[in-house]
Amino acid sequence: MCPQHTLLLLVGDKKMVNVSAVFFDGRFRKIAERAVELFSTLPGMGDRRGGYFCVRSGHLGAVEIVFRVGEIPIEKIDKCFALSLEKGERLHKHYEHQSSWQSRDEVGIVNGQSWGHWGGAVFLRQHLVCLSFSGIPELGDEAVVLFTALFSGLATLQEVRDIVKISSNPYFELLYEKAMVNRWMP
Repeated sequence: MCPQHTLLLLVGDKKMVNVSAVFFDGRFRKIAERAVELFSTLPGMGDRRGGYFCVRSGHLGAVEIVFRVGEIPIEKIDKCFALSLEKGERLHKHYEHQSSWQSRDEVGIVNGQSWGHWGGAVFLRQHLVCLSFSGIPELGDEAVVLFTALFSGLATLQEVRDIVKISSNPYFELLYEKAMVNRWMP
């Protein structure tokens, strides 16, 4: 496991550059970390404790930032990174969709690998932003993204619940409930 947090910014020709760990004043990242932490406490989640979070500008689909949240087993780092990028890219290509769940394909090819095309990205039209996450089971990925969107102010609870209906995601409400019971606020 690699517990350190890496923050990457993809620019121009997709060169990776280390940038300050303070992005969106650090609050956005803390919300994503809290979502993954809450998810890892759910029954049966085992060692699924991290992944990569990607933020894309909605109208261009350009990657604005990618950062690691939590711990990812070394052997899964490349896959989680690639899938986080792929989910957002695919959702951008399906501009009419709100969720990558709508173009899900278990046999999809990513970086020449048959890793599948999974849920875990949402497009928030009102802010022209696409958020994606990969590292835990796909409905958990989506729940992390939705939790982060809600608590960062990018989406209302009703907007999040409308997206939840697309995938029948049971995890978002569990994360939201845990946050409310613990009176957690970013």
